[in-house]
Amino acid sequence: MIQLNNNLSIIRGKHTFRMGGEVRWDNYFQVGNQFARGEFLFIPNATNNPGVSGTGDGFADFLLGQTNQAEAAVSIARARFQAVNFALGYPL
Repeated sequence: MIQLNNNLSIIRGKHTFRMGGEVRWDNYFQVGNQFARGEFLFIPNATNNPGVSGTGDGFADFLLGQTNQAEAAVSIARARFQAVNFALGYPL
């Protein structure tokens, strides 16, 4: 981030004039993925009792190798977010 600002005050007798400005450049560069090593979801499908709700264990499904969902990144993600902001101010 680069930020430039400037303020000006002028006093003439009983009157004071103040104003200011700002310019800001924001850069955010990201290289990488959210699921670079993969993500696995285990829910109690293989170990639940179909007649009774709330039974089964996700860890038991993990031990059995019963994956419900698997996710992995296939390439490197590159994000380049940039913004330029301007502001002028005059206090009341």
